[in-house]
Amino acid sequence: MNDIIQPQTKTTLTQSWKYETGSLVISDILSADTNGEQMTIVMTAKEELIAFSLEGEVLWKQKFGRSHNDFLDTTHIRNSCSSPVFKNSVIYVGSQDGNLYAISGKGKRLWQYPTGDEINSTPAILKNGNVVFGSNDNHIYQVDDSGKLVWKRCIGYPIESRIVSDQIDGVEKIFFGASDNHLYAYDTHGNLEWKFQTEGNIIGGVGIGDIDNSGKKSIIGGSNDSFIYSLSSEGVLNWKRDTGGVITSDIQLTELRKGKLDILMGVCSPASNVQLISGKNSLIDSFDAGYWVSSAPLVHNGNVVFGSSDHNLYIISWDSGFGKQTYMFDTGDIVVSRPAIVGGKIVCVNKSGSVYCITHS
Repeated sequence: MNDIIQPQTKTTLTQSWKYETGSLVISDILSADTNGEQMTIVMTAKEELIAFSLEGEVLWKQKFGRSHNDFLDTTHIRNSCSSPVFKNSVIYVGSQDGNLYAISGKGKRLWQYPTGDEINSTPAILKNGNVVFGSNDNHIYQVDDSGKLVWKRCIGYPIESRIVSDQIDGVEKIFFGASDNHLYAYDTHGNLEWKFQTEGNIIGGVGIGDIDNSGKKSIIGGSNDSFIYSLSSEGVLNWKRDTGGVITSDIQLTELRKGKLDILMGVCSPASNVQLISGKNSLIDSFDAGYWVSSAPLVHNGNVVFGSSDHNLYIISWDSGFGKQTYMFDTGDIVVSRPAIVGGKIVCVNKSGSVYCITHS
């Protein structure tokens, strides 16, 4: 949960640094703190993991097996690609060569676990340190923090969504979507608890929280069928809502409205906007971007930050509604990756691989 404070009345945007990766980038940016050193981690489509210091200095690079460049289409909608995640000074990311990699905070390859096809899903790290991830070989995997297999289960379809884990009634559960249009719930022992059918592929990660003040957590997922779904912890539909566009964004839960846990997400064509939806299925507000919003917005200092396929990074204020103050930074190409906050600054990357660090003050 992001800390929410009131937006400032005077705001300027300043470019602190820029770096050209020389590759397409569609993975989300990771902000990581390894042994007291805060860094930005970017995964390129050439399968290169790059770590930057706060000042934009390249700290290290780690190259993997097979380039993703040949597998990207030319449309503006978000393609599936594994994004790095981080815990206990170790970075985990999936690769087009079919391996899950564990990389130290110093850039050393610790281990790799092979699957039967490319990995486009973003892993989840469980409370015990184990890692859960999906593969295009139609399996969901759990490995321990040394890379040893704990279990794998066949879903029958590729899994390209972000894997999400959370405590439900004090017990950790695993949630993910698959290309069979279903949202799945598993326990940490590899047992299927339920699955729920939508009418479209599920790429984004779910949001989990008590959005209706019932004392019970709901699971909120978006689908390429344009609907957002609120499910009970047992997989029963609470409600669904047509957002007017394809949803590839992760679902972000936020307290932009004080004391209210709402649903924040990006929506692609034809709606092409950011929407804030209440836990009781009402549209609170929306902000029309110039083009598709493929990844999840984030909340920083009371403002909503996101990239759009119109080439811009947007910073929009919230004051009982969107956009009383709106700031745009032209990145020069479409933005499908989620930005990150690193050392109080905004770091974003466009699809052609230009990384920008923006000061918002």
